[in-house]
Amino acid sequence: MCRKVLIVDDDYSFICNLVNSQPDCGMSFSIADSLNRANDMLNRDNFDLIIANSKIPGGSSLSLKNKIPSDTEILFLSSLDSEYNKIKDSGEKCYHKYNLGNRFEVLFSNV
Repeated sequence: MCRKVLIVDDDYSFICNLVNSQPDCGMSFSIADSLNRANDMLNRDNFDLIIANSKIPGGSSLSLKNKIPSDTEILFLSSLDSEYNKIKDSGEKCYHKYNLGNRFEVLFSNV
């Protein structure tokens, strides 16, 4: 069964590295480079996992949490300590974006 993953980020180099780290993994990736595009995609489709950079063009990806089904997992990424702490304090899963290096498997461990 193919798992559907939505990546919400405007850092194309990061996205390419993330997607290419999962060869033949039974996942299909969709990319949204803005909050508006992510909202449009979520209105049209369901995803098994959403990986979202905390700050994206159009606003904060935290607003996506209220628009997804409760069984959809969302993981937040942040390169800013203040955003990282804010998200962690809210109880959501958050990873320091640039501390991941090439260890992207942590993001896909529950999919």
